[in-house]
Amino acid sequence: MVKTGGARVSIGTVWDRTTAFVADHLAAIVPIALLTIFVPSSLGGALESVATPTHLAWVVSLAGLALMIVSLLGQLALTALVLDPAAGMGAIGRGLARLLPAFGVFLVVLLGMLALALPIVGIAFVYGAVLPSDPAAMSMSGMPEGAAGPILLYAIALIAVVMWVTARLFVATPAIVAERRGLSALKRSFQLTRGTTWKLIGVILLYGIVVLVATLAAQSLFGAIFALTAGSGDGGELSLAKVLTAVVVSLVTTAFTVLQAVFVAQFYIAAVGAVPAAHAVPEDSSDLP
Repeated sequence: MVKTGGARVSIGTVWDRTTAFVADHLAAIVPIALLTIFVPSSLGGALESVATPTHLAWVVSLAGLALMIVSLLGQLALTALVLDPAAGMGAIGRGLARLLPAFGVFLVVLLGMLALALPIVGIAFVYGAVLPSDPAAMSMSGMPEGAAGPILLYAIALIAVVMWVTARLFVATPAIVAERRGLSALKRSFQLTRGTTWKLIGVILLYGIVVLVATLAAQSLFGAIFALTAGSGDGGELSLAKVLTAVVVSLVTTAFTVLQAVFVAQFYIAAVGAVPAAHAVPEDSSDLP
């Protein structure tokens, strides 16, 4: 067990509550997960398997962004359902009400992560890197002599920082939904995860490894089976095998996404019992629209 603000939060207990909640509320979870996570994931997987003409690349990019936003809505809805199990399908509406603040927070965090990665480019230029006329021609083979070592060291440090920040922002989404926060959800998450950082880093790493292995296994196994039975298609053309593979992989990722959303919300509930709300935001206000 780990200490958070004077009280103890047990990762094992949170996991037990997660599995129990999923089992008890499967009827409410399934339609939300299918509509907002599985369908976007399947469509996105199918789009990725098709070669996109250059003049349509921006359309596919916009479609991918739209699918990502729908998936974000699904995670917000699942969070709302955990916080209020009686909400049922109404959890989608509650998630929709917090979608704009959540997307804004997501963009801020993403921009922050990108800013942390910029020194890698700076190091390369310091050692004499030159931008090629064709960005697609950029590769590790063109790295200036002597730059590999510093870039590798910085990359290792960056990974450590990203893991730490990810752990500290672990419950930002439930704070956005439950406390109607915007950017202040980041500070709130730091408060709620104090003393649990190393445990959460372990959980995140384990989750990432399990998801990666399960996804690759489903993709390779079922991809091979469907290619043999339904035909793999030529080049970048869409085929039945690619569609079926995308569907199976999406089922796997949807299951893990549901577990992740419920686990994070259950951790938030446990952590809130340890750290009372500080400077609570009024129910009808937010620091992001």
